[in-house]
Amino acid sequence: MELNIDQAREMTLNNLALAPKDRAVTLLMRHSLRYEIKDETFGNEVPLKPEGRVAAKQLGEDLDRPILTVFSSPVGRCLDTAKHMLEGQGKSHPVLEDERLGDPGAYILKGGEAGKEYMRLGHHEFFGQQMAGKPVKGTRTLAQGSKILLDWVTEPTKAPGLHLKVTHDAILGLLVAHFIGLNAFSDPHWPKMLEGMALWSEEGKVVYAWRGVVGLLRVR
Repeated sequence: MELNIDQAREMTLNNLALAPKDRAVTLLMRHSLRYEIKDETFGNEVPLKPEGRVAAKQLGEDLDRPILTVFSSPVGRCLDTAKHMLEGQGKSHPVLEDERLGDPGAYILKGGEAGKEYMRLGHHEFFGQQMAGKPVKGTRTLAQGSKILLDWVTEPTKAPGLHLKVTHDAILGLLVAHFIGLNAFSDPHWPKMLEGMALWSEEGKVVYAWRGVVGLLRVR
């Protein structure tokens, strides 16, 4: 699915609109529009584009419910996405950094080993092997990484309202792949910048809204 930044923002809003307003809902989303990452680099230092900052602020303005808590990958473009979304809502909540969302992320066990494998295999093959259930040095399995994220997302202590978590395509993409059953890398299914999934608990089960579809998350 090809989406420009405005279409991705609308898709995220549509997903959130499918979630109930009387319970805790997590919006797990990829950061806003950034500059290109050079080949053979990790790109942690690459910032948002000016239009990415504007789009994040606009998304914050357009949200159908107030943000209660905010967590972000420690990487600057994720932090800035969260801050601009809060600015759009007129909020001044602290943005809390969490390594489950990036640098290294829930799916990485040993950052040094995983980084070398990423450089050796390339983007598509690195994530494709994880999706296929093949062992990749320095990483957790999809089931292990996804459990870490979902245990956090569905903590029963969360107050009703919106809990924002800003991450990277690698984190959101692997979670989507695990729970919709992808076993190979697929560009159309890969999360676009500023695209997000809404997640909430219902009768003891985890429910998601992703690209206009509501369903129960299923573990392979």
